[in-house]
Order: sequence, then C-alpha cells, then structure tokens
Amino acid sequence: MVTINLKSAMIILVLAALFVLLVYLILLVKNLIPAVKNISKVSEDAGIVSGVVADRTEDVDGILGDLGAAVKDVSNAVQGKQNFIGAVTNLGKAAASTASYMKDAKEKKEEKEWREEKKRRARERKSRKSEK
Repeated sequence: MVTINLKSAMIILVLAALFVLLVYLILLVKNLIPAVKNISKVSEDAGIVSGVVADRTEDVDGILGDLGAAVKDVSNAVQGKQNFIGAVTNLGKAAASTASYMKDAKEKKEEKEWREEKKRRARERKSRKSEK
C-alpha cells in the first residue's frame, strides 16, 4: 500500500508548476529576442527618416520665405513703392534657389539609390560565399 503525504504532494505540484513556468519563460525570451532586434531596426529607420524630413522642412521653409519676399517685392514694384529691377532680381534669386534645391534633392535621391544598390550587391556576394 502506498501512502502519500499531503505536504510532499503539494511540494511536488509546486515544483512541477515552477518547471512549466520556467519552460514558458525560456520560450518567451527565445521568441522575444528577434522581435526586439526588429524593433531596434525600425526605430533606427524612423530616426533617419525623421532627420531627413526635418532637413527637408528647413530647406523648404527657407525657399518659401525667399519666394514670399520676392513676390512681395514684385507687388511693391508694381504698386510703385519699390524699384522694379530689384524686385525682379530678387524673384530670379528665389527661382534659382528653388531650382538648386530641386537639383540637390534629385542628386541625393540618386546617391541613396546607388548606396542601396551597393549594399544589395554586397549582401548577395556574402550570401553566395556562405552557400559555398
């Protein structure tokens, strides 16, 4: 006949529950590590994007300020309050500034695409080497 002490049975059940809990925690951490790495990458990308947006906003703000001042100068010149040649000169400078910004934006986009292509090729080479 087998007799089980109630105290011993409770201790065995608590230890079994702790073992199951430990296994669940290990699996949770195992699945959590890749998720944290992905979140880190996403936050880095978000930081880069917000920096680019801030730079572009400052550039566009300066251009809009220049264009607004140039249009005001032309308006004053038409009303006879300012020299017309000076107003047209300011408008030309604002247009040149806008054109320069557009050219820089295009060059930066092309440079970014070139860097991304270079990284993609490097990853392909690395994967081919690892396959060998």
